[in-house]
Amino acid sequence: MWHLLKNRFLEKIITFFIFFFYIYSVLFPGFPSGTRVLISGIGLVLLLLNFLIEVILKKPVYLSKNLIKIIFLCFFIAIFSVLIVFIRHTKDLEFVKYPFFVIQWLGGGYLITLMIRRLYGEVKFQNVSAYIIASVLLQVIIAFLMFISPPVHDLFTSINLNDPPTGEAFREFRLVGFASYYFGAGIICGYSLILIPLLIPYCENKGQIRLLSFSFLLILLLGMMMSRTTMIGGAIAFLLLILPSRFGLKSSLKVRAFFSYIIIIPLVVMPVFFLLDEKLIDTLRIASEFGFEMFYNYFDEGSLTTSSTEQMKEMYKLPDNTITYLIGDGIFYNNQMNDAEGYYMGTDIGFLRLLYYFGIIGSLLFFLLQFVILYKSGSYIINKRVKVLFIISVFIYMLLLNFKGLTDLIFLNVLFGGFWLTQKFKISFKNRQLANAECRNLLRNE
Repeated sequence: MWHLLKNRFLEKIITFFIFFFYIYSVLFPGFPSGTRVLISGIGLVLLLLNFLIEVILKKPVYLSKNLIKIIFLCFFIAIFSVLIVFIRHTKDLEFVKYPFFVIQWLGGGYLITLMIRRLYGEVKFQNVSAYIIASVLLQVIIAFLMFISPPVHDLFTSINLNDPPTGEAFREFRLVGFASYYFGAGIICGYSLILIPLLIPYCENKGQIRLLSFSFLLILLLGMMMSRTTMIGGAIAFLLLILPSRFGLKSSLKVRAFFSYIIIIPLVVMPVFFLLDEKLIDTLRIASEFGFEMFYNYFDEGSLTTSSTEQMKEMYKLPDNTITYLIGDGIFYNNQMNDAEGYYMGTDIGFLRLLYYFGIIGSLLFFLLQFVILYKSGSYIINKRVKVLFIISVFIYMLLLNFKGLTDLIFLNVLFGGFWLTQKFKISFKNRQLANAECRNLLRNE
C-alpha cells in the first residue's frame, strides 16, 4: 500500500513539473530549446507512435473531429496570410508559421491530458486548474525570492538562458521571475486568478477554501509586482465572485467563506511585517510602488494612471486607408530579421498589430480560432454553470488584454484538453480484399 501511495505521489510531482515547465518555458544550459517545445515535442511523438501502432496492428484509428477542425482553421489562417504577403509584396511570414506553433501547443496539451488521465482516470476541470494555479503560485514565490535575495536571483538566472532583455535594469523596481516576466507574466497570473473562483464549487472543506484564498492573495499581490496586467484577471475573478447566484456561482456559503479568509489572512500576516528587516521593507516598498502605481497616483494626484498607460495611449495609431483595414499590410515587425527594431507602426497594441498584419478579416479568423479552442477545451466540464463562466470569462479576458498587447491564450487553454476527448470518428486501414469479404458476409446475412 505504501509503495502504491509513494508511486502515486511521485507521479503527481512529475505531472506538476510538466505543467510548470510547459507554462514557463525555461532554456536550460545544454538544452536545444525551451522546455515548452520539448514537452510539446514529446506529446507529438507519443501521438504519432500511438497512431502508427494502431495502423500496424490494423486496428481502427480514431481521430477527434474537433482536432481536425482546429488544424483546418489554423492552416486557413496561414493560407490567408500567404495571400496577404503576396498581395502586399512583403516577406513577413509571422502568421504563415502560426499553425506550427498551435500544433506544438496541441502536443503539449496531449501529453498533459495523458498524464491527468493516468493519475485520475479522467480529465477533470478542477484537477487541471489546480495544477495551473499551483504552478503560478510557485512562480510568484520564486520571483519574490529572486527580488529580495541576490544568491537566489543568481541561481535561477544561471540555469535559464532565456533572460529577458534589459532584465537587470527592470529588476531594480519590479519582480522578474524564472522564465516569466513583463506582460507575459501578467497574462498567466491573471489567467490563474480567473480559475480560482471557478474552483470554489468543487471545494469539499474549509481547508481547501483557505488554500484558494491564500493562493488568490499571493498571486494577485506578487503578480501585480511582476506585471500590472495581473489586475485585469483579478478584476474578472472578483466579478465572478460577486455575480448574483442566478448568473454566477451557486455556492454562496463557500463564496462568503472565501471572502472572509481574504480579509482574515492579511490581518493575521500583517504583524509579521513589523518584524522584518528595514532594508527588506524598503525593497518591498519599491516593488509595491511599481505594482500599485495606479493607486498611489490616485491618492497623490487623483488620477488612476500609470506610466505604461500613458505610453499605451501613444500607440493607438489607426490605419489611414481602407485596404489596410480589410487585409492589412502584411507586416508584423519593422525588420523581420531583427525583432529588436520594434513592431510595425511602432504599436504594441494587440488588436492593432493583428489589424496591420492581415486586417479585419485575418483578425476575426484569429479570434475565431481562440474561441473555438477555448470552447472545445471546456466542452467536457460537467458543471454547466462553471463551463459557461469559464468560456465567457477567459474569452473576455483575452479580448481585454489585446487592448494592451498581443495575447494568445491557446497555449494555456489546450491544457484542459477537451477537444481530444469528444466527437471522434473512425478511420479504417483494412485492405480492400478484407473489406469486400465483409460486404459479402453482410449481404448473405440479409
